[in-house]
Amino acid sequence: MISYYDIYEEEYQFIEDIQFIETLLKGGSVLEVGCGTGRVLKYLSSKNKYDLFGLDINDEAIRIAKKKLKNDKVKVIVDDATSFSHLIKYDTILFLFNGLMHITNSKKQLSFLKNAYRHLKDEGELIFYVSNPDPSRMLENFSYYKHQKTLTVNSLEVEKFECNKYDLNGQLIHRIFNYDYVDANGCLKRVVSKFTVRYFFKKELELILSGIGFSSISFFGNFDGSGWSKNSPHIIIKAIK
Repeated sequence: MISYYDIYEEEYQFIEDIQFIETLLKGGSVLEVGCGTGRVLKYLSSKNKYDLFGLDINDEAIRIAKKKLKNDKVKVIVDDATSFSHLIKYDTILFLFNGLMHITNSKKQLSFLKNAYRHLKDEGELIFYVSNPDPSRMLENFSYYKHQKTLTVNSLEVEKFECNKYDLNGQLIHRIFNYDYVDANGCLKRVVSKFTVRYFFKKELELILSGIGFSSISFFGNFDGSGWSKNSPHIIIKAIK
């Protein structure tokens, strides 16, 4: 039996984003919001130069993160990005891997950004990234399943199929990932991940962050450090309090 997190751990092993994000870090204390199973924290912990903390709303993700980080000086807890309340303030708060897109309610998005601002030291930095909207994909709006990739998980081949439905008025993408595989008994199995994300536009984020009080906002378009353009795959933001 393969679980979703077995697949997740295999599929999302890349470090290109973390390597670039690390060049933006000022050092000191770092809180990763939406830390998931600890991919980012494990990498940063290996550098031995940050005081690391993480939170995620998912119990199972935190259980895996604690196991992964058991030999590292990293504290991870179950908590809500929009309402966490800590006694300390941080030099840096991270919300990576399109995390903000998973908060689909606009009021809760604002709650997170304001909460992050409150938990930063003076001149502290909020660093996050989201996908840059792709007009061609919006127009395609495929409601059928497209084959995306083949993964090897627990020595079994897993085929990933993806379906996206766009709600242009709500700036929402309703996504379904099907992971199909044949188990050791020859039975076809499927693991389904179904979720909705909200996409953002650069100007929208700039206005929100400025309104909260961030004094300096920098934008990048990819993990090579290139500037943002309408054709960039990402909107990467470093906002300084």
